[in-house]
Amino acid sequence: MHCSSRDKDDCSKDTNILRKGLPFFGGYALEKMFYEYGVDVQLYSHEHQYERFLPIYDGKVLNGTEDPDDPYRNPLGPVHVISGSAGCQERLDPFMDKKAPGSVIQISDYGYTRLEASRCELRFKQVSDDKSGSIVDEFVITKNRQNFPKVSEQAYECTDTE
Repeated sequence: MHCSSRDKDDCSKDTNILRKGLPFFGGYALEKMFYEYGVDVQLYSHEHQYERFLPIYDGKVLNGTEDPDDPYRNPLGPVHVISGSAGCQERLDPFMDKKAPGSVIQISDYGYTRLEASRCELRFKQVSDDKSGSIVDEFVITKNRQNFPKVSEQAYECTDTE
């Protein structure tokens, strides 16, 4: 739905079909549905690169806190991660000179993403195969409440001790 790829794929366009739906009537738009029903993270892989976004909806960054060092605590929108750098005979996709809105890190090397999940957090680590298994990016999404429009506050309770 969001990317900074220079290969002119749909994800780099404001008219992206996954985000906005089919032309003229907007049918099958997924971005609004994922936002309204509280999808915390969206993982993609077709782009041959790694890119991490701040919480984003409709091109607007929706950090969970005002602290710029902690945007992933109770994010107000889905976090998009492209983890498509596992390998491809076509090589890696190039990035545009200008990052897409909300993009915070772009990595062009072969690698993979590790994900650890618990009731209150999702821990991501991007492992570089090109750099002998070193961790080239890591972040944590933490939540102690549900904070999307169509999901009840009562439906989600989490404490740091869980």
